[in-house]
Amino acid sequence: MENTEELIVAFRNDRDIPKFVARSLVNKKTIPELIEFTKHEKYPFPQYSSWILIHVTEKHLEKIQPYHHQLIDTFLMLKDPSAQRNIANCLIKMPFTSYREGELLDRLFDFLLDPNSKVALKVYAMYLIVDFIRIYPELEGELLAILEKNQELESPAYRSGMRTVIKRLAAQKRKMK
Repeated sequence: MENTEELIVAFRNDRDIPKFVARSLVNKKTIPELIEFTKHEKYPFPQYSSWILIHVTEKHLEKIQPYHHQLIDTFLMLKDPSAQRNIANCLIKMPFTSYREGELLDRLFDFLLDPNSKVALKVYAMYLIVDFIRIYPELEGELLAILEKNQELESPAYRSGMRTVIKRLAAQKRKMK
């Protein structure tokens, strides 16, 4: 049986997603080890371990759900933009949790306000903030103000994410009536 480091390096070279998702589920230690590798500074570990985690989350949410809090803890400390984006993508696919909600919410707004944040990370931050608005509707105005302020400076992908957020917020309001 290969270790997690070997799995990540092999994935970097092969990128056969179904094969590597299956291989990452063979050993119970692999998912927590993949999460730990997202914290490494050395390429390719944060980038590729977090990429595998996206696909595990998509295909086997039940296997990664026990590590939800650990993913949030990791997301809050990550510095690598690719790993941040990938872990945010995992969090979007998971049910909402109030775990470390204040810190997470602050971090998400920080990404939106930082002109150096990558557009995909900003869009994922928008989507995650929408989940918080279900519980804290007063955040909607703050989010919309930031999105509108930045829309002219941002890319078409950002504006597309913004339109999706506006639609989701409208749908949430209809459900609440």
